[in-house]
Amino acid sequence: ACMFGYMFTAQFFSFAILCAVLGAYLVLTQNKWYLILCGIVLMTCSIGIYQAYIPLMLCVFLFGLIRQFAAAEHREDRIRAFIRTGIVAISCVAFLVLNTVILNFFLRINHTELSGYKGIGVSMQIPLSDYIKRAVFAYSEFFLPRRGAFYDTFPGGSRELYILSIALTIIFFAIFVYLTAKKSKISAIIVFLLGLFVPLAVNFIFVITDETFCYVMMVYGYVMHFLFFTWLFEQTKNAFGTVFGKNSGFLVTVLLSLIVITFTRFDNLCYMKLEMVQAQTTRFYTSLITRMQDTDGYRSSMRVAYIGKPQILEEDTTVPEIQELNHIHVSPYFGFRESIKTEPWRDFMTQWNLFRAWEADPAEFTDLPEVQSMPSYPDKGSIKVINDTLIVKF
Repeated sequence: ACMFGYMFTAQFFSFAILCAVLGAYLVLTQNKWYLILCGIVLMTCSIGIYQAYIPLMLCVFLFGLIRQFAAAEHREDRIRAFIRTGIVAISCVAFLVLNTVILNFFLRINHTELSGYKGIGVSMQIPLSDYIKRAVFAYSEFFLPRRGAFYDTFPGGSRELYILSIALTIIFFAIFVYLTAKKSKISAIIVFLLGLFVPLAVNFIFVITDETFCYVMMVYGYVMHFLFFTWLFEQTKNAFGTVFGKNSGFLVTVLLSLIVITFTRFDNLCYMKLEMVQAQTTRFYTSLITRMQDTDGYRSSMRVAYIGKPQILEEDTTVPEIQELNHIHVSPYFGFRESIKTEPWRDFMTQWNLFRAWEADPAEFTDLPEVQSMPSYPDKGSIKVINDTLIVKF
């Protein structure tokens, strides 16, 4: 739902996910150097589009290495798994270095600097102690995600279902380690140690970015938990016995189905809220345009000066919020008041209200005494013609 809210860039985000997973898969499974290089390039492309998909790569690496070490019954198998671990580590460094080189190249030829948006460019400037705190926070959010956070990924009852899946994952993983130990104790120890890093990999976005900058689409790594949960169950279901094994499969299917239904219902609420807010926003600007055109002395060829930006004043009690949908704060499914204040509001008026004014520089009129005495829109007198220019004061 969050990705579809940014439909104009959804295809790029989807492509970044594909590059992240496919690149990590090539590095993890291929032996030919050029295929591994292709994987590094694909991962570089992924983080070049969106750095929030680094957790997907880390999870693919971890899950693959856990699988390889669990299957390593002999010393030669473990050596091959360790070699693969080294290839993965070198590839991770390589795609980060390649991304830095490409980024700096384009910054230099465009004579610009990296923006500070969402903490970009700041992550390498914080002390080690802060990274440790972020890692601890990533673990805590994995096991007990907070309610009401801006990045809250588990609305309604899905949080309880998620925590239940975490408990089952711990049980399945313990059984998986036990089954691995029956084949090789050394491999079981390695699998156990790798498993300890799964929560950190899933929530690695909280390590590279401060949690105050995070929103729902940045914590897409939570999806990898459900893949790990399902895979672990497939590996351990026979350990429950024939009768209980079949029933456990049914219970796991029910749990995953309930999670899907819960998210589907919430997604539909987001779409409904978006439709309602868009209708309200269209009405707001329709009313604004109507009042502008009804102002004494208005002409369609007249310049318009917007003083300030559109907003709904807190003291304006005639515009109520939809209380039943206030719990939905997934970006960009905000409320009507937030929708009014969005930056491309002129484009909204053009696309949805078929109105584009010839604008004047508001700085020419802001300090005029008659403008200073004008009330703010929508109060009467907030729209006037001054010096052959229509003034709209927000």
